[in-house]
Amino acid sequence: MEFWPFVYWTFAFAGLAALAGGYLGRWHPAGDSLAVFRGHLGLAGIVWFLAGAALGLAPGWSVALPILALVPVLAARLRPERAGPVTLYQKNMSYQMPDVAPLAADIRAVAPDLLTLQEVTPANAVLLQQLADILPHTHLCRFEHVGGIAIASRWPILPGSLRCAHGLAAAQLDTPEGPLWLVSLHLHWPWPDRQPIQHPQILEVLDGLDGPVVLAGDFNMVRWSYSVQSIARAIRAEPAGRARTTFRIKRAIGIAIDQILVPSGRRGATETRPMLGSDHLGFVARF
Repeated sequence: MEFWPFVYWTFAFAGLAALAGGYLGRWHPAGDSLAVFRGHLGLAGIVWFLAGAALGLAPGWSVALPILALVPVLAARLRPERAGPVTLYQKNMSYQMPDVAPLAADIRAVAPDLLTLQEVTPANAVLLQQLADILPHTHLCRFEHVGGIAIASRWPILPGSLRCAHGLAAAQLDTPEGPLWLVSLHLHWPWPDRQPIQHPQILEVLDGLDGPVVLAGDFNMVRWSYSVQSIARAIRAEPAGRARTTFRIKRAIGIAIDQILVPSGRRGATETRPMLGSDHLGFVARF
């Protein structure tokens, strides 16, 4: 075999194996780790096979393989949207946030009915106090050294409904349309970090929530992964609108790892908000 065709197809098969592996999260958590980069691998594959076809190293039809892998990514990014009257503001605050005033001002500008927060520390938890006039009903749970998980609502919390778990804060709200669970979630980074251990613990808690659930948080995982889809099934929910980039690795590689799930059939529309002292963009859904 000639040297350059060998090199070309070695890289091509390695890329295709990584793309295929991203569909195997149900059987091994490494699959979900690969799924995080499916969009990036797919785009790189398109360029690779187009170049190979131009140089006579690959057949023209080979570019269809990475294009097929991009279908779930494009479906999530281009999902039809329909805004509704309820607004939720999702934010990983960052345990290193120097000043909560800019974030508080942005939350007031959005005027949400619901707020979900992660990495809430003793220093930045003052945000909840500053917003008490518009979001008076709060629930905060501790979570690891990076800070806790919190929810805030303009609707009252029903007595006896407070829940805390490893990376989860939940409460059932007394809304005009009836009881509604609001859940804030912070998952660990995927395999080989601890998300595979945390994931079944979260599912066990979610299985015990009766009635409609709205869940938002920093999943550290993309929408088309097995872990996110299994969480959505557990609470009979679907994404509120389009997936959007909310975090950048090394300020370069954008990934859509903040998610907002709403009861099935209640479509919504999403948008991002500025970082405002965090390493995550704010993520807003109107449903």
